[in-house]
Amino acid sequence: MEPDYFWREILSRHLEELGLMVYKFDQGCPAARFLHVNRPKVFVTEIILPDAPGEFFIRDLRSSPRLSSLQILVVTADSSRNALERCLSCGVNSYHQKSQSSMREIVEAICSRVAEPS
Repeated sequence: MEPDYFWREILSRHLEELGLMVYKFDQGCPAARFLHVNRPKVFVTEIILPDAPGEFFIRDLRSSPRLSSLQILVVTADSSRNALERCLSCGVNSYHQKSQSSMREIVEAICSRVAEPS
């Protein structure tokens, strides 16, 4: 889930070129409905969201028994130490700052989570 059109499209394109199925969302509510009905292996999200703080959204996912094993990767523009600590306390599996991580590193992190056994 990425509210920024540019980031969403570029990351999606990289993943789709590797043969991964990508579902794109720019807000939390549609993404939450999708996740509660479907069962993807990996969910990538920004924490700066237009409709709710990302940490609330992640906590909601983690509270669902059906989604408790979902791999959650945060890719964010928020470079504060506080953001990292908040995300880790919510149970994210991987945290990447857009300003500090290359697209290649982000794609590799996603692919490694997809390749993990369920």
